[in-house]
Amino acid sequence: LRRRGDSCDWLPMLTLSLAVAAAAENEPHYHNGKLTRYEIGPPSVLLSRSDEERLSSGKPVMQAMETGIVGARRLLMVQDIAAPPNVVMDRIMDLAHYDKMVDGVTRNVEYNREQEGGLQRIKTTYDIAVLHMKMRYFMEHEYDPEKRCMTFHLDYSRRSDIDDSVGYWYVEPGAGRASSRGYYSCECK
Repeated sequence: LRRRGDSCDWLPMLTLSLAVAAAAENEPHYHNGKLTRYEIGPPSVLLSRSDEERLSSGKPVMQAMETGIVGARRLLMVQDIAAPPNVVMDRIMDLAHYDKMVDGVTRNVEYNREQEGGLQRIKTTYDIAVLHMKMRYFMEHEYDPEKRCMTFHLDYSRRSDIDDSVGYWYVEPGAGRASSRGYYSCECK
């Protein structure tokens, strides 16, 4: 790279490349999904006796699974919760308040909502701040209240600052009337 006097020839190119790479709601994402999406319904997870003992002591069970995709890892967390399933799902679906509930989320704004039968589709813009980095991505959530399940993946009609993301929430009744078991899984690339 050359310098002419006090100005840099490469500075406008760098600025342009950063602007091109930034999230944009009026540009499609670079692809239509690289990661395998989750499906609505109960998880197919086998918990060991030691997992069940850990859960009964009030601690979560966490696992990381290799997916065969370079740079991606699927995470799973299971937690017993002292609240009925409808209360737990209400909190999970309170997307507008994720900035108060999820570390790093500074804003989550809905831009589209559709209902098809019992399935709700909610699209939101996430603004995230982690250390000194700020990112924006556009997420599509599919929620089935009857099945107590929500899946999510990038909205590929908009360009996000992350390459890809998929995830899953499922809540089942626990052993008591006011208890639940929550399953959360996600994969990012």
